[in-house]
Amino acid sequence: MSNSTSRSTPFGNLFQKSLHDLIVSIRACQRDPVALNETLSSVLRECKEEVVSNNMHKKSTAILKLTYLEMYGYDMSWCSFHVLEVMSSGNFQEKRIGYLAAQQAFRNDPEMLTLATNCLKKDLTSHKKLDIGIAMSGVSSIVTTNLARDISEDLFKMTRHGDPYIRKKTTAALGKLFLQYPEALRDGFDDFFQLLQDPNDSVVLVALGVIYEVCRINPAPFMKYMPFFYDMFADFENKVWMTITLLKIFAILARHEPKLKQKLLPVISSLMDHSADSLKYECYNCIVNGNLLYKDDYELANDILTELRIFCISQDPNLRYVSCLLFHKIACINKEFITISNNFETLILNFLGDPDIIIRGKAIDLLEPIVNSSNIESIVGDLLKSFRDDQVSKVTTPEYKLKVVNTVLRLFVVNDYENIDNFTWYLDTLVEFLDELAVLKKNQKLITEDTIEEIGNQLNNVCLKVPDLISYALFKFLELIVQEKTYLSYNQVLKNAYWCIGEFSDEISDCYTMITAILSNHNWLKTLSYDSLETLIPSLFKLFKTYALEIDEIQDPNLFDKLETLGEEILKFFEAISDCKNIEVQERLNEFTELMKVILESIDYARENHDENQDTQLPELISSILPNFFDSWSIKPVHKGQQAKLQNKIDL
Repeated sequence: MSNSTSRSTPFGNLFQKSLHDLIVSIRACQRDPVALNETLSSVLRECKEEVVSNNMHKKSTAILKLTYLEMYGYDMSWCSFHVLEVMSSGNFQEKRIGYLAAQQAFRNDPEMLTLATNCLKKDLTSHKKLDIGIAMSGVSSIVTTNLARDISEDLFKMTRHGDPYIRKKTTAALGKLFLQYPEALRDGFDDFFQLLQDPNDSVVLVALGVIYEVCRINPAPFMKYMPFFYDMFADFENKVWMTITLLKIFAILARHEPKLKQKLLPVISSLMDHSADSLKYECYNCIVNGNLLYKDDYELANDILTELRIFCISQDPNLRYVSCLLFHKIACINKEFITISNNFETLILNFLGDPDIIIRGKAIDLLEPIVNSSNIESIVGDLLKSFRDDQVSKVTTPEYKLKVVNTVLRLFVVNDYENIDNFTWYLDTLVEFLDELAVLKKNQKLITEDTIEEIGNQLNNVCLKVPDLISYALFKFLELIVQEKTYLSYNQVLKNAYWCIGEFSDEISDCYTMITAILSNHNWLKTLSYDSLETLIPSLFKLFKTYALEIDEIQDPNLFDKLETLGEEILKFFEAISDCKNIEVQERLNEFTELMKVILESIDYARENHDENQDTQLPELISSILPNFFDSWSIKPVHKGQQAKLQNKIDL
C-alpha cells in the first residue's frame, strides 16, 4: 500500500491491517454459518483480552473491532469504560475511534454519558481544531437532556470561535441539543440568532437548517422574526441553497400566519424564474405546503401545474417522484385544478406507466379527478393488464395491487355510479378483482377481507340499482358458487350472492339447478362465515318457493316427488350445519327446519288426497302462505336523495 493510500484510510495505516484482517476472515467464511459463528466468537474473545491492555494503541484497535462486530449483533455496552479511556487519549486517531464507539456504546447508558461529560468539556475547550470538531460530532450523536443541560453553555461560547469550521460544527451540534433540551434555545437565543449574520456562508446555511428542524416541531420562537427572514431573501439573491432553506422555513411559518400570503407570493413568483430546478421546485413546494394555495386560486394552480409538468417528464426519477408528490398535494386542495387542462390528464396516465412503483402508487390517488364514463374502461383495463405484464410485474408489489383495487372500487361508485356506462363490464371487472385478491390473499401481511366485502356489496348494489342486469348478475353468482376457490379465497362475497339469489329468485329460470349447485358440497358450506349461513338459510326457502310455483304452473305430473326430493336435500343440509355455534344461525335453522317439515307433511297429505282425474295442485301452504312470507314487497331502485326526503316526512 502506498504512503498516500495509507494516509487516506479512515483510521490510519496502524489500524487498517487488524481491521482489514478481521473483515477478510469474516468474509472468508460468510457462506458457512458454523465457521462464521466460530470466527466471530474467537475474535470477540481476543477483543475482550486486548481491551484491558495498558497499551492504548492495542486497546483502541480492540474497540475499533468491537464497533464492527456490533453490526453482527454483538453488544458492546460492557466495554463502555474502555471506550471512555480511548476517548480521553491524546492521540487524534485513537480519540476518533473512541468517539465513534461512544456513539454506539453510550446511546442507552446515561451513567456513562455522565462520566463522559468532563471528557467532552475538555475536548470542547481544546486548542486543537480537530479535537473540537470530533467532540462536536460526538455531541450531535450522543446528546441527551441531561448532557445537553450540562454542556449547552460551553457550546454557546463556541459560537463566537474565530474559526468558521468550529462555528459550523457548533451550530450543527446546537441543532441536536435544542431537540433534546428546548430550554437551551430560550436561554441562548440571542447568541444563536447572531449566527444568521455570520460572515461565513456555510455557518449561516447550517443555522438556517437548525431553525428549519426546530420549526418543524415548534415554530413559535421564530414567528416574531418573520420580517427578518423576509429581508434575508434580498441578501441571498444568488445563493440557491440558502434561499431553498429559507423557503422551507416560510412553508412552516405561513401555516401559522395566513397574512404572509400577500407578502410572500410576489417574492416567490420572482424566484420561480430562476434557472435552478431545485429552487423552482422549492418555490412550488412552499406555496402548496405553506397553505398559500387556496381552493379558488385556479390561475396560480395552473401556473404551478404547468411548470411541474416539465419536471414530471424529466429523466431524473427523483425529480419525477417529488413532482408527482406535489401534484398529488395540489389535487388534494381542489381536484378541479387537475381538470383545467387535458395535458394534466395525459400526464397522470403517463405516471401510471412509470417504471418507479412509488410514482405509480401516487398516480393512483390522482385518478379521481380525471376518470369519467368515457375513459374508465381503458384506464382500469390498463391497470389490470399491468398486473400480468411480465415487464412491469417485476416492480409490481402486492401492496400496490391492493391499493389499485381499492382505489378503482371507490371510483366505481362516485356520485351514484356516474362513471359507469357499461354495467356488464363493471360486473365482469368486479369478478376479475376477486381473482386478483385470491392471489394477494396468499400474502399474510395484507388485509384483503375489507376489500372483498366491498366487492360483495357492490355486486349486491348492481342487482338493486340496475334491474336489467339482474339475470346476468345471478349468472355470475352461480359461477362463483360452484367454484372451490370462492370458498377458499373470498367466501365473504357469498353472503351477498346468497341474498341476491334469494331476493331475485323470480329471475332465475331453473331454481332446481341453483339449489343443487349451492348444496352440491356440504364440506364447502361448512367453511362459510356465520353471516353467509344466516343469509343462505332463508334464500334456500325463497328458491324452493319459486321452484314450486314454476312446476305447479306447468302442471308437472311429478310435482310432489320433485318437491319432496328437493325439500329433503335442504333438510340434509340443515342437519349438516346443525352444530353451528352462532345463535342467529341456530334460530333461523330451527325456524326453517320446522317449516320445511310442515311443508313436506303438507305434500304427503296432498299426494294421498290427490284425485288422479284432476290436475295436480300445490298445497295451500306452498301456493299461498309461503309466497306471502317473501313476496309482500319487491325491492326497486331508489332515486338518489329520495331516501333523505322520505326521512323528513316519517316521524320515527
